[in-house]
Amino acid sequence: MAREAHIEAGDLFLGEDKTLRFVVYDGDSTTTVVDVTGWAFSWSVSRKRGLSPVLAKTTPTGITITG
Repeated sequence: MAREAHIEAGDLFLGEDKTLRFVVYDGDSTTTVVDVTGWAFSWSVSRKRGLSPVLAKTTPTGITITG
């Protein structure tokens, strides 16, 4: 299930690399970590909710999965 996270305008800078770290848990558990090897991911940034993304990344290019 997608989870929305707010990033303030002052947190992003043109040309800057940004690392976003997430842990994926099994269901409602906060103790059982899921192996996401082979999953497909997408990530996007919009200026405002409901607007088209100004930046979008998907696996395998643009997103690196580690751990």
